[in-house]
Amino acid sequence: MFDGIGVIMTEENCVIRRGPQMMRWRKGKPPSIGWWPASIKKIPGVYRWWDGEQWSAAIFRMCTAEEAGKVASVPSIHSKQVLWQLRPLTWPKESYT
Repeated sequence: MFDGIGVIMTEENCVIRRGPQMMRWRKGKPPSIGWWPASIKKIPGVYRWWDGEQWSAAIFRMCTAEEAGKVASVPSIHSKQVLWQLRPLTWPKESYT
């Protein structure tokens, strides 16, 4: 739940600090290939693989790496409607572009 001052409480009850730019939903192509917070309804905890041309079907925070790998190859039927956010600060430094 977003508390309006840059703090989100996740399902795991941990606090993640994020600025307003990170919370903004964007249209179009993200800056690089990879996993992104991305949803057609602005739902937190939904992720999709961007392959440079289209989005994958959605996965959720509780998915395993094996499940995510399988879903990454399934194109979304809503690819043009997907909105994305910057990657969270808690993700590995190597994931930032």
